[in-house]
Amino acid sequence: MIKALFFDLDDTLLTSSKKISDLSFETLRTCKEKGIYVFVVTARAPMLDVMLGWDECVYSLLDGGIYCNGACIQYQDTSLYSLIAPDIVEKCVECVAKYPDVHMALHLEEDDHAFNYALPDDMLVPWGLKREEVCMIDASCFAKSVKILIYSKNLVDNELVLPSGLYKEIEEICQNSANVYLLDQGKTIQVIDREVNKYTSVEYIRERLGLSRDEIAVFGDGENDIDMLSLYPNSVAMGNANDPVKEIAKYITLSNDEEGISFAIHDLLEII
Repeated sequence: MIKALFFDLDDTLLTSSKKISDLSFETLRTCKEKGIYVFVVTARAPMLDVMLGWDECVYSLLDGGIYCNGACIQYQDTSLYSLIAPDIVEKCVECVAKYPDVHMALHLEEDDHAFNYALPDDMLVPWGLKREEVCMIDASCFAKSVKILIYSKNLVDNELVLPSGLYKEIEEICQNSANVYLLDQGKTIQVIDREVNKYTSVEYIRERLGLSRDEIAVFGDGENDIDMLSLYPNSVAMGNANDPVKEIAKYITLSNDEEGISFAIHDLLEII
């Protein structure tokens, strides 16, 4: 019997309009009423109330969350952060500085952010930030960085692919010291501590819930979901996922815009 659900957000639980559909909301509410735990597992930072407009009604569905691809866990009123080695952060900053049109953001402990450019006021809400939570990158940031984001333009609705070769340079810098993800069809690079990913963070929560692996179900669509999807027996790839993701999941549901979450919970996993 499945007792906990873990959902990626973008292109999984969220539709293309970055919303939870009414049917998905009602499906999760029914799961909660049956005593099933619900968690999000996302590359996003925790500030979903600002970024996505979530209110207490939405948060009432959740028992916690895994953010920054696993580098931040919020569970039982506690936030746990895994930090990138300071020398790796410093080298990544130096590498990006060679590319004048490439932007970088460091997600810091306590969810402050540092940027290598002046973040305009109209981008505060999409980032989920207040002006006092923003600073410029300097040496004081290196020892408290949870996640590195590298992108062109403003990240939100960005259509610019990163310069050829930059991912390889960042990968060579990080080697065995950090996990590097090339996401959004080559538009974004993310870096987190080597010891964490979505799978290790799901395991942290699963063990504290005292559940077996077959008592949880995980949902995703992207390559950063592969570790998580490949290591649990009840894994669900969205219909809009890439082929490598679909190949390793046990189930393939409908797309995120075709009520894939509800279909999986009702018809594939038969939870409700």
